[in-house]
Amino acid sequence: MNLLNLNNSEREVFHVLQKRGPLTKHEILAVCDIRPSNLNRIIAYLLNEGMIVEEGQDISSGGRKPSIFDIRKDHSYIIGVQMSHLSIKVVLTDLKMQILQNEERLRTPDCAWDGETVMASVLDFAYRALKKSGISEERLLCIGVGVSGTVDYRTGIIGPADHVSFLDWPHLNVKSELEEHFRCPVYVDLGANAVAIGEYLYGSGQNCTSLAVLGYSAALSSAFISNGKLVRSATNSENHFAHTVINVAGEQCACGNRGCLQTYASISVVVREVMRRIALGENCSLDVNNFDMDTYRFISILQAAYAGDKVCTEEIKKSAYFYGIGLSNYVSLLSPEIVVLTGPFVGYDELYFETAVNIAKNILAKKGITKTCFQKYTHLGKEKGSLAISAAALAFECYMNSPIVSR
Repeated sequence: MNLLNLNNSEREVFHVLQKRGPLTKHEILAVCDIRPSNLNRIIAYLLNEGMIVEEGQDISSGGRKPSIFDIRKDHSYIIGVQMSHLSIKVVLTDLKMQILQNEERLRTPDCAWDGETVMASVLDFAYRALKKSGISEERLLCIGVGVSGTVDYRTGIIGPADHVSFLDWPHLNVKSELEEHFRCPVYVDLGANAVAIGEYLYGSGQNCTSLAVLGYSAALSSAFISNGKLVRSATNSENHFAHTVINVAGEQCACGNRGCLQTYASISVVVREVMRRIALGENCSLDVNNFDMDTYRFISILQAAYAGDKVCTEEIKKSAYFYGIGLSNYVSLLSPEIVVLTGPFVGYDELYFETAVNIAKNILAKKGITKTCFQKYTHLGKEKGSLAISAAALAFECYMNSPIVSR
């Protein structure tokens, strides 16, 4: 049975069970605007079609024990893909977003990372995940792809990235490439948007009305959900946060303006400043010239800071200081209930996270803004697969025509 054939009420019940199940009928009625008689019909129909299962009975408060229902999580499967400057990840999940297979390729300084090579790896990983699980392509519901930089979510075409010149994927049509090989819908979106949806539906955002995701990786990315809907940018880019100006007389940015947050708080700036101080003769415990990419240099800088290196610690704190200013500006403008900081380096480095958040909180407190909660990527981020599983979550919402993703 195709999930798309469900009517609105049937889809609502299935959606609720997918997110919150197992539930009793009473619990379903508490969150769905459906009459009890209609719910009985819907439950019977979904059971008959093999879309949901009865998982037993709940504890009774008197009288007959109520039945507990949940979706049949192996009804169909989803593939989630992460495509970034650092890695390719492909996960195969069931409908509960539990990872069944995880394939990953990390970028090394000497490996090819052009669009053709990356797509070949994605296809290889997807086929490999299905084969390992013994799942046929016919049981694949949909595929979701989270991409760093710029992408047209309608066509699936990647645009040029202004933050990492070595990400040479402009005009790569990820959607058409995957749909040529798999007979299922493919949904492509910005990585930050995918993470925001995953966090909102499965993580810390489940009980809030507005949530922001701000990423710190090769570039500074952002996504925002307000009143249960993803707020899309007019340019299909995730780098707007990076180009908020914090110093009108500051350094020249690649975008043409001066003083963008990107020029003060990015990975490349931290690496550049550490290398500059080493060149000036300051005592530093590492040789960043051993690495060919800023990302790997930055990791070594974090490790040196943990070991007590003065130069590295000071530059990380300086970057976090400016990032904190950017955070405060973002919160002042949009007032999200929750701000989720994501990216491999926010997660890796407690020093950076705590410094940036404390700066933001101090600035916001002077404006009387104290209710916004800052935290790291939680539920889906704990799974091995991270952005890839968020892409799977996004794909499911798109497939079900969920209000959170207006396409």
